[in-house]
Amino acid sequence: MGRGMPVRGFTLVEVLVVIVLLGLAVALVAPALIPSRHDESPLGALVRSARDAAARRQEVLYLRIGRSGNWLLEGAASPSAGVLASGRVEGLAGPPVTLVLSPVGTCGFDLRSLATAPPIALDPLTCEIRTP
Repeated sequence: MGRGMPVRGFTLVEVLVVIVLLGLAVALVAPALIPSRHDESPLGALVRSARDAAARRQEVLYLRIGRSGNWLLEGAASPSAGVLASGRVEGLAGPPVTLVLSPVGTCGFDLRSLATAPPIALDPLTCEIRTP
């Protein structure tokens, strides 16, 4: 390169702007590429929702599922708050179980429910219902 020749190329600022714009484009498009959970069971959706609630509230939550499929979501940090949510899972009948959900995303059956838990295969790290 001589002194009279113009220097060609991109400045660091230009490269960083392009990288930021590409990152924004990927962030907007990525959710459309991730497959949705349309094949999820009602019980799986309930457990996932309860797990998300435990993470949002940053407290241990108890998901109590009764014999007829009625369920209650209760908080451990504030017993005076009472039931946080309730409902019914259709097509689910069996022994009552209590699922303990931690704010870090893990879960497990409480000791009283452990004897009745084997019909529900649960991954304790992701709280996903496993299909047998």
